[in-house]
Amino acid sequence: GEPWYRVTLAGNSFALASAARPISRTTADRKLSEFLDRVNIVNKGDKYLYRVHRALVFGSYLSETPKVNDIDVAVEIGPRYNDMKLQEDCERERIEKAEKGGRRFRNFVDRLAWPHDEVLLFLKSRSRAISLHTTDDDILETSVTRQVYPV
Repeated sequence: GEPWYRVTLAGNSFALASAARPISRTTADRKLSEFLDRVNIVNKGDKYLYRVHRALVFGSYLSETPKVNDIDVAVEIGPRYNDMKLQEDCERERIEKAEKGGRRFRNFVDRLAWPHDEVLLFLKSRSRAISLHTTDDDILETSVTRQVYPV
């Protein structure tokens, strides 16, 4: 007897929508190139404890329109080390270093996730043009995608 509601793909799209002005195709291409440069920095350097395995673009960026809302990028990242004990020890050190450097965490979960989230923050680099998602996001099941890393 009571009405019920469910979230639809259109509803999810609306929830993710930004009020920011669209960007030109040239700017979007440049921002994606800068993003891929950051992926290479993460994967080739020793600073980060997670590596990017795969990156996909989807959404308005794949259209032919001269302006896009943003660049939807889904990333798959994984631990740097196969040895879980070594990975955990390095993560603990990384968290402690961040705290000593002034980083404050809202809660215990944010603290534990820092080495992972640090990579995502660097990849986004405060760019409003980049909208980051994970590769297990349900929206990818119904979206056309293009792999941009590795090429």
